Amino acid sequence: MAGFSDRFARLDRKVMARLGDGEAIIDGVPIQVMFEKNSVLFGEGRGTERAVSFPASLAREAGVKPHSNSRVTWEGQGYRLSEPPQYQDGMIRLVLT
Repeated sequence: MAGFSDRFARLDRKVMARLGDGEAIIDGVPIQVMFEKNSVLFGEGRGTERAVSFPASLAREAGVKPHSNSRVTWEGQGYRLSEPPQYQDGMIRLVLT
């Protein structure tokens, strides 16, 4: 009988397969991610924040352990992280430069 964490990981894989925006390569390891693009205000200026997020259970399964110096390849372009990874509600969010 599968444990709760096994069932939860299987659910994460199914959800990411259907709702994910594609595959990113984080430190040489491919993983399904969701891409976010938000408008950000700072001082008098405006910018765009790009981020990828994925379930922590998928990261554990794939052996991905993002850190401040991680390298992310998304749609053929390489990015560094603009801030440390954010771990929140079972998701990992990486803000790209």
